[in-house]
Amino acid sequence: MANEVAAVLSPAAKKCGFKDKGYICYEEDAQESVVLRELLDKKLWNIPDRIKDKGQFEEKLNQSIRQYNPEYWRARQSGREAAEAVRSTAPAKEAAR
Repeated sequence: MANEVAAVLSPAAKKCGFKDKGYICYEEDAQESVVLRELLDKKLWNIPDRIKDKGQFEEKLNQSIRQYNPEYWRARQSGREAAEAVRSTAPAKEAAR
């Protein structure tokens, strides 16, 4: 994976890959789902139109991650929960006068 693309991945996602000749590489059967999940979450990739059931595709992606990359899944969920907690406790902006 080119350094420009790797720069958008979380540290947890980078740990799922391996270095080869200066690139972060991901095994296509078990680790590619981590990269796709990250890109989906960051709205940098969309599920292709040829995939008719996008919800099922996303669930299979999540199942693969939970099975083969449980540490990444836990880190992702912790980060999402922390972000939600910050959003729910942030003070409301004052109304413009």
